[in-house]
Amino acid sequence: ELGDKDNKLYISNQYLGLYIFEDATNPGTVPNQAWVDFIPRPTFAFTVSSTSKQSSLYTVDGLTQLTILERDLKPSILWEAVGGGRTLGTIEDVTIFSLAGQQIIATANGLNGVALFNIGSLIKAGDLKESRDKITYLDSDTPVSRLQFVPETGLLYIFNDGLTIVDPAQNNKVLSQISFSRRPRGLAYVPSTTPTGIQSFTYIAGDGIGVYDLSSPSNPQLVKSIPIQNVEDLFLFRIDNRPMLCLACGKDGLRILDVTDPYQPTIVMVLPTVADGFSRRAIVEGQLAFVADGYSGMRIIDLADPEQPMEIARLKTSSSVQDLVVDGGIVFMADANRGIQMVNISDLGHPQIVDNYDTAGSVLAVTQLISSSQILVADAGNGLQVLSINLPVSVRSPALTSITPRGVLAREQ
Repeated sequence: ELGDKDNKLYISNQYLGLYIFEDATNPGTVPNQAWVDFIPRPTFAFTVSSTSKQSSLYTVDGLTQLTILERDLKPSILWEAVGGGRTLGTIEDVTIFSLAGQQIIATANGLNGVALFNIGSLIKAGDLKESRDKITYLDSDTPVSRLQFVPETGLLYIFNDGLTIVDPAQNNKVLSQISFSRRPRGLAYVPSTTPTGIQSFTYIAGDGIGVYDLSSPSNPQLVKSIPIQNVEDLFLFRIDNRPMLCLACGKDGLRILDVTDPYQPTIVMVLPTVADGFSRRAIVEGQLAFVADGYSGMRIIDLADPEQPMEIARLKTSSSVQDLVVDGGIVFMADANRGIQMVNISDLGHPQIVDNYDTAGSVLAVTQLISSSQILVADAGNGLQVLSINLPVSVRSPALTSITPRGVLAREQ
């Protein structure tokens, strides 16, 4: 008998036993590689059953027809705490950016401002030790809750009671500050086509959404105000070359804003959350939105038709999902007091938690190092944590991020 499951190829032999090969998605490699597991027992039939907890292999041997063997085939995922950086205050957010060939980690430390760690391309044990030559502190008059770095502008945006714009290339010079009556929560940088040519606007969630011209960062100009309240996060994506913003709006759920005309943006969709949900972060990969929805867990939403979105799946946890990172077929969720949850989304309709790393603090934000298998964790009072993850082949399959037409998804489910 021949079969494949969870990216493994199974070949049974009624006289010898069951051979198991990895990387079944690449048939060209199978004939040239040795099997990774072997059950030395005559095998007439087998099946593999997968649950959110484990994958189990059941074999029936042809000698008695009654013997069933069960073997736990859950892939071994190696988590390594590479290091940690204790800073002043509670870390609420973390981001990373490149500057002059170096990577800089920036952490939002509440009342203690911003801490900047200068590191190499890959963090090694001891790289984040607390020392004056490793950490630069930026003071803030009010608590810092979030940070964003925009590669197109090369600027760092610090969210406190207002928005502070900093140029890291000029020794972290403060270029300007924008005041808001409500604490700003996030921004999106949107290149747009206007009658005068290509112009970029920055959408900032504060008093509603403010559309700003920051072509001169030291002199911000408010272009348009959009009366949408409770926006926690903004994420730019495109459908049919139309620029849109996916808005995570807290208890109000999700909204899609068409920003083709920055002077006349239009709401094309409102998708409420459930009673215990709070849409805090949103990431769009292709046409799929992944939403960190608080106690409601993670939502996966198909935005192929922005006017009629379709929720594909919802994965609830025992804590509150604060943030997430999508890496191919894996989502890393910041799950507050349950640490980091690793979710396999290769089957979009049935996302499964495949592993967990419980930290000593409460995970409020997560991001991934550029081109590496390391993730950065904002672990509240436990500081900045760096985790290195060794993913086996069986959980590396890419997510299906482009589904056209929608009927294809229905058939897959």
